[in-house]
Amino acid sequence: MFAKGARKHQTIAMMPVERRSLQKRKAAAVVVLCVILINGCGSDEQPMSETHSDADPRTSLIALAKADLADRFALSVASIDLKQFKAVTWRDGSLGCPAPDGSYTQALVEGYRLVLRHGEIDYHYHASATGEPFLCPEERRREPLKADSAQL
Repeated sequence: MFAKGARKHQTIAMMPVERRSLQKRKAAAVVVLCVILINGCGSDEQPMSETHSDADPRTSLIALAKADLADRFALSVASIDLKQFKAVTWRDGSLGCPAPDGSYTQALVEGYRLVLRHGEIDYHYHASATGEPFLCPEERRREPLKADSAQL
């Protein structure tokens, strides 16, 4: 056993080592947090599958919508035709396709309306200016505020 004074001296002598270890752990945690923030929030770039090019949004939006329709109904992408593509202003955050019991921002949203055709059936896709297109069922479809002349 240690004498009362020796134990006190031993505990005090170990504190700087423990503090250094704690400081190293804190520093490592800060570095990890910085890396996460830089990688997760520091870049506005998204993979091509999640966004579309600013130069011509039509190409990627049409490809995404056709791929979605083909996957949904086991169709060949080549068998799907583009009937219409319009730049529009949606009346609210529902993008012209409100879900039952949905709650949406009450602001105008710039976006697009695509109509794809397979056989004799038309499929309506809606998108915001920065989002991916999604299939909007007929019973939920609402007209946009305006439609520009970006029609194909």
